[in-house]
Amino acid sequence: MSAPEGVAVRDPRRPYVIGLVAAAVLWGVSAACRDAWTCDDAFIVFRYARNLVDGLGLVFNAGERVEGFTDLLWVLWTAPAFVLRLDPETWAHVWGIAAYGGAILLLGLDHLRFARRSSVPAWAFIPLAAVAAAAHGDWNIWATSGLETSALTFVFVAGYVALAAGVPDSRHALLAGVLFGLATLLRPDGVLLAVVGGLFVIARTRRAGPAVAYASGFLALCLPAQIFRVVYYGAFVPNTYWAKSANLAWWDQGFVYLRLYGEKYGVFILGPVLVLFAILTLRRDEPVRRATFASEWAPRVALAAAFAGVYTIYVVRVGGDFMYARVLIPATPFFLVLFELGWTALPRKTPLLAALAIAALPVALPSLFPRPMRGQSLVKGVANEWEYYGPKGTTESDFHGEILRRFFEGLPVRVLIGGSDLRLAYRARIPTVVDAYGLTDPVIAKQPIVRRGRPGHEKVPSAGYVVDDRKLHLAFSSAFRAYIPVVPIGFGRVRGVLLHWDPLVLAEWKRRGAVFPDFPARLDGYIARMPTELDETVKNDYERFRHFYFQHVSDPAREQPFRTRLRLP
Repeated sequence: MSAPEGVAVRDPRRPYVIGLVAAAVLWGVSAACRDAWTCDDAFIVFRYARNLVDGLGLVFNAGERVEGFTDLLWVLWTAPAFVLRLDPETWAHVWGIAAYGGAILLLGLDHLRFARRSSVPAWAFIPLAAVAAAAHGDWNIWATSGLETSALTFVFVAGYVALAAGVPDSRHALLAGVLFGLATLLRPDGVLLAVVGGLFVIARTRRAGPAVAYASGFLALCLPAQIFRVVYYGAFVPNTYWAKSANLAWWDQGFVYLRLYGEKYGVFILGPVLVLFAILTLRRDEPVRRATFASEWAPRVALAAAFAGVYTIYVVRVGGDFMYARVLIPATPFFLVLFELGWTALPRKTPLLAALAIAALPVALPSLFPRPMRGQSLVKGVANEWEYYGPKGTTESDFHGEILRRFFEGLPVRVLIGGSDLRLAYRARIPTVVDAYGLTDPVIAKQPIVRRGRPGHEKVPSAGYVVDDRKLHLAFSSAFRAYIPVVPIGFGRVRGVLLHWDPLVLAEWKRRGAVFPDFPARLDGYIARMPTELDETVKNDYERFRHFYFQHVSDPAREQPFRTRLRLP
């Protein structure tokens, strides 16, 4: 018997589906909490945010306007942690996990809406994409990390849901434009899906109103940000664009990155296969179901396929990343949606056990395959970064940072660091930091690539730039042996190498307990035995001494014996 007219009919499956969605959210959130971690690159974000709150501006080093990040909105969103005097790591973890849980929730509720409006079998009400997202081991990991990955993925999913709800009216188009504007502020490559979303609005509505609303929402956010970038930093793209050579295609490495991801998550490619199978079978289905799927199912398939395809092609073109899975996480929900849509369109007479077996594939299969790299191993320059930053290593880095902070406080210290020292530099509050791979330094970033290597680690500074131009005091690893002598220094348990001799800073470091050789006395010993050395040896050694000492210290008494021996004016 049908319900009286005007009385809403409650779908008896709704509570069960919502329960499954809630369980998926709890599952994913608990896994993300269990695996919570912070990678070193996040401390670039924290340093920018702290400097902004401290009144130094949106800078990495005071007085140096360089956009050394790709996540403007994430940096600004981190700044309140410092205003509220909260730990930025915890702040980033909480919001990253919230974004992950939000993405799972949106996937589940959107599927429920689609299933209720479409002619699908009872078993197809299962929120497959939401469950698979909760079970995705690397999405669990990248829910934290301190980076914008989780937030970007959530906004992408929200933008998809806004556009897939039906034929977009101006209100939904405006919302989608704002969401993709936020995505572009979270990472510039968000503009790729923003363009796809705009084309979808035009194709789906064929009216000017929604298209204008979409563009207005997007430009209202992105245009002021771009103007700010040009005015404040004097550049049209972030410095990281050059540091990571995003202007150069690197297809070979990109396919390696995609293959490594596919070794664990290759089952997702079955989504397009199921979609193709559904298209073939729907042609023979009853007219009512065909019409329903043409209006509801087909646009969703087109949008999810475009989002997944465009973003994946972009990732492959730029060579992927050195962090396993990270830059493919934002494309992952759309592969899951395609799998889910193909699965829901299976013939209505598909046996229940067969349908459930297919549904189990994206949830169960990835758990059976280990990541292609384990521990701290590298495969073609790609690493499972999560393995690098265990509790022991991060605790030791924080402890060393606090040691250095006591030595560096109040001094104009300038330090060269590698990517793995960003956490240390942040904790030590080093006044001037030069990242060895150029993320925050335009001179290093804009160097040409000599040869391709590990993604994001291909550009390194010259000895002349580090020692003569930037006059850096210290590095935490031996470098430039052919350019300067190796002079170690110890700050308690922390060891480094001096890059030039600065008497004032070194005197204060010595007063605070630093241990290092007396280099002037070492010069005196060399001068005493210099008559026994070959001219070529003295020439080479003088060049190294000059870069390290004589260019920075006025000491004619010690320099003159070298110049006399080498017949220099």
